[in-house]
Amino acid sequence: MTLPIAEVCIKQALSGRYSDGDWRPALNTLMDAEGDTEAVIATVESLANAAASQTGLKIQIPALPKLLLQLINEFVNPAAERLIDEEFALDDREIVAEVEV
Repeated sequence: MTLPIAEVCIKQALSGRYSDGDWRPALNTLMDAEGDTEAVIATVESLANAAASQTGLKIQIPALPKLLLQLINEFVNPAAERLIDEEFALDDREIVAEVEV
């Protein structure tokens, strides 16, 4: 999924509550992660902690809409990569057979 498509999806999921400045660090993190789920989670937690420590900040976090969860999943595990993984997936015996040839 491309960044522009992700932005459109988030805007749709959050309706009028989307602010690019609020979401840019998280989007950049997702784009830089290249499928590294642990890095994404750690960075998002860090951003959440930083936001929570701001004085005078009122945080209203609605439950994550299903669309937003799907968007995050697509960034972390893109469909195109899943197809490639399935196409070239080998079990241990197949890998050993390939190496022994």
